[in-house]
Amino acid sequence: MTEHGPGNVTLERIGQELTTLKALYYYRDLRMDLWHNMWLLRDINQYYKTKGFRRYITNFPAAVVDKSVSILTRHNWRFWINMTNLPEGLDEPAQRERISTVERSLLGLFSFIDRELISQGLSKAARVAAWYALVRGWICSYTLLDTEQSPIDHKFLDPRDTYPLWEGKKLGRLYHCATMPASRVKAYWPNAPIESSYTTTPYGAPYTVVEYLDQYVYAVALCNGSSRSSYSANGWLVEPFEHGVVGMDGKPMTPAVVMPINGSPSRRMPDNIMERDNLNGTLTADRVRPIIQGKPWYQTDGWAAEMGRSIYANIEDAWPLFNELLALSLQIISNEGLGTWFAQSRGGTWS
Repeated sequence: MTEHGPGNVTLERIGQELTTLKALYYYRDLRMDLWHNMWLLRDINQYYKTKGFRRYITNFPAAVVDKSVSILTRHNWRFWINMTNLPEGLDEPAQRERISTVERSLLGLFSFIDRELISQGLSKAARVAAWYALVRGWICSYTLLDTEQSPIDHKFLDPRDTYPLWEGKKLGRLYHCATMPASRVKAYWPNAPIESSYTTTPYGAPYTVVEYLDQYVYAVALCNGSSRSSYSANGWLVEPFEHGVVGMDGKPMTPAVVMPINGSPSRRMPDNIMERDNLNGTLTADRVRPIIQGKPWYQTDGWAAEMGRSIYANIEDAWPLFNELLALSLQIISNEGLGTWFAQSRGGTWS
């Protein structure tokens, strides 16, 4: 057993580190939820209008992602190794054949991953990665060798539930959470340390399944509940074991890819000038503070929400304003064209 072996990965450590990382990425998670709701065309301002007021929701956020995914994935996988500047003595038919074999092997590898994803009810790898990049602003996945079922175990992780921790120049540890009822946990892991009787709901109480991955170890733990504040792991679903993956330098590595897209390299938010006592001597802080506090990630510790930016990052405010502009325009046209109209207030009265 090495110094960093399975014996150093404990349930207590997983619970504590996951709680800390959840707090670190809290604002990032909130912003990802906003982006996902935009893709689902959920405009709360339009949904909660009372009777008599026109609603309008443009499908632009969904259409732009679907079109962009099609553009990014219109070509199949292609691997090409440049052989124009090979050293003398290597530009031979045998060497060219070896390079061609590597190219075909890479193509076969990614074709195998596509088939694995399709068998799981997902799209091909390129489409999954493109959707996460556009909507989440992050791409997360890992690959492990599995000699029992298939040569390769590849899995895309939803960035919304993935919490990476970098150590120096490498990805140190990775946590991935999945909240599911007890019945589903039992279906996947029959020996899970939970009661088989479901008393709270027909499907059982919620649990959080936590995948842990570092440079040496892979494990799956079970945590009680789905709390946002603290986690406590109460058992193993997959006991910690050494995955044995090493990098090109021969050193152990975390076999995962975590890639923020179009993000800011800064690890702090700027001081907000709107928090000053006055702005050009005209506006007071009490008047402008509610404006800048509309987005929680504008706070000083909200920099994690800027690590990765989706395609919606710059239209978070413009989209609901555009919907309201069109709704108001249609309301005016309808009123002027049809004459008298009635509207119901939030209190339930009609006017």
